[in-house]
Amino acid sequence: MGNLSLALIFCLTDRGIIAIEEILDGRKSTLGKSLRRINNLPTIHDYYSDLVNAKKDSLRKTIRRLQERGLVAKNAQGCVLTSLGAEFSRSITEQAQNFNDKDWDGKWRIVFFDIPESKRRDRRWINFELKNIGYRQLQKSVLAGKRPIGQDFYTELSAKGLRDNIRIMTVGEIDYDFSDYD
Repeated sequence: MGNLSLALIFCLTDRGIIAIEEILDGRKSTLGKSLRRINNLPTIHDYYSDLVNAKKDSLRKTIRRLQERGLVAKNAQGCVLTSLGAEFSRSITEQAQNFNDKDWDGKWRIVFFDIPESKRRDRRWINFELKNIGYRQLQKSVLAGKRPIGQDFYTELSAKGLRDNIRIMTVGEIDYDFSDYD
């Protein structure tokens, strides 16, 4: 895959994420405001310039990490998404589609965590998992969202030995809507 193709994918992904966020979060913004927000994102040219100017070692490391996780593989044409990578991508899309505001029970979940520096990877995992289900970061170790957290998240927390490092509050009333928090 060439730099131009990657730049196009990055550009479209950013814009798609903003559009999906606004739909899922039930934002009451006007179309004009949404378009201005999307138009302020980096352009294809910006991404292309970054890719062309990026250190080759940095790109190689990123691709190697994705390969180690089994998400991409190299072949004669370049890098391709593996079946695990496709499944991962599909699961993220399904999670985003399976929840909308009409399913919301009216309660916010606020997650606080304090993960030691020695478990930095676990801290990133928590952030990724919560953001993946629509939670928004309020502070470095505080996220809030509308979705209940699935049992598999709690099981993984226990397996990683992190249950004592995280607290989750369910809040019924709040003074402002976190979905407007940027």
